[in-house]
This record gives sequence, structure tokens and C-alpha cells, in this order.
Amino acid sequence: ADSYVVLQFFSHTERNDFFQKAKAAAEKALSLDRDLAEPHAALAMYKQLYEWDWEGAESDFEKAIAANPNYATAHQWYGEFLSSMGRFDESTVELEKAVELDPLSVSANTARAAPYLASGRYAEAIEKLKPALELDENFSLALLYMGRAYDGLGNHKEALAQYQKNISKPGGGSPYFTTALINSYARDGQKKEAQGKLNGLIRLAEIMPVSNYVLARGFASLGYKEEALEKLEKAVEERDGLLIILRTDRTFDALRGEPRLQKILTDMKLNY
Repeated sequence: ADSYVVLQFFSHTERNDFFQKAKAAAEKALSLDRDLAEPHAALAMYKQLYEWDWEGAESDFEKAIAANPNYATAHQWYGEFLSSMGRFDESTVELEKAVELDPLSVSANTARAAPYLASGRYAEAIEKLKPALELDENFSLALLYMGRAYDGLGNHKEALAQYQKNISKPGGGSPYFTTALINSYARDGQKKEAQGKLNGLIRLAEIMPVSNYVLARGFASLGYKEEALEKLEKAVEERDGLLIILRTDRTFDALRGEPRLQKILTDMKLNY
């Protein structure tokens, strides 16, 4: 269940199939032992990423933590969920608990920056990310978050350096990371470079599956509102798991007043 719920972020094949397999595996585990923490956490991830059942997801996260208060992953995933919901103070508590329980986890050390990035506290996010990069200087998500923090501070040159470091290493050139590069190029005034990366992403989508949420990020970065909204609507149809971050994804700030985006947020019960 854990593998399938995480795999949908990293695979180019059918994501909905992963969600259904994650749900089936978690429910099988719970049928064997209702008191296990791990399947409750996996089921919570399924409910938030696929069903957009925020209350159900929170209930399962709470059950996981009640079953095993020392299960670091439950605290981490719950903290990331709370950050996506805009509940930043509660998120920080859970993410710090995850690091306390598993101090050598590069994933937990990276995740603790999420509420700071989402709430615009970029300098603090950089400080929170330093331990993660001390554990693994090439950890992709930490480099991505560090780039986002520098972008937020207006230091686009340093942000680009973080993204380039990520993309230049083996396996670092994922479409999602490419959209971070597109956004940073655009914000730094390097529109030609941004357009070139977007064109490459569009060509990639012609020969292999690319998340429509990711494509929407690319279009939004260069001000293509119609194309960005169209891709977001397709992402909704496909139940793209990345939609969980839509409410706090600064890439779409220029679209916040668009009725079509507001409808998506309303349909997802994220418009509050």
C-alpha cells in the first residue's frame, strides 16, 4: 500500500490503477489487524490524493498515530497533509515530531520545510532544509524545495543553480522538476530559455504520459492561462494526486482570480 501510494508520484504509467491497488492493499492489511498504524496512514494518503476526502484522510492519520505514536511516517504524511490544507502551525508540529522520531530520514528533514514554503516564510524554509542536504546533498526534493525558497526570496539565480544541480544528476530531469526550472527562468526574465524548456516538455508529452498538473505548471509559468486551466481541468478528470498542492502552489498565483480555477478548488473543497 505504501509503495503504490507513493509510486503514483514517480511513475509515467496509469496513476489511478496505483490508487486502487493502494486502497486494496491497505484494506487487506486492516482486515488482518485493525490496530496496525501503517495501513491507516496509507489509506489516509489514498483518501486525500484520490477521493479528496479531507475528513476521512485526517481521521485515518489520527488512527495511525493513535495506534503507534512513534510511527514517523504517519507524522510526516499528516504534517504534509496539514500544510496542503493551509494549517501551517499544526503541520509544523507533526513534521518536527517526524524528524524527532527519525532524525536521519532525509525525507522527513525535507518535508519539515513544506509549511514554511507554503506560507511564504522562505528564509526559514532554507534553514529547515540545510539538515536534509547535509544528510544527502543530492536529494532531489530537498534541492527542489531549496530552489523554491530562493525563488520566493527573489534570488532566481540561486534558485536556478539548485534546479540545475538537480536536473544534471542521473534521474533528476523529471517533468515536475523541469517546470520549476521553467518558472524560475520566466521569473528571472529569461523567457527564451523558459519557452525552450516548455517546448521540450510538450514534445515529451507527445511520446509518453506526463501529468496534466505538471503541464499546467509549465503553461502557467509563462502566462498561458487558457492552456494552464485546460490542463488543470484534465488533471481533475484524471484525479491527479498532485492536485493536493494546488491551493498552496505559487505557480498558479496569477490564475487565482479565474472562475475556472475557483470552480476546481470549490469542487475539491479546497476553496476556503
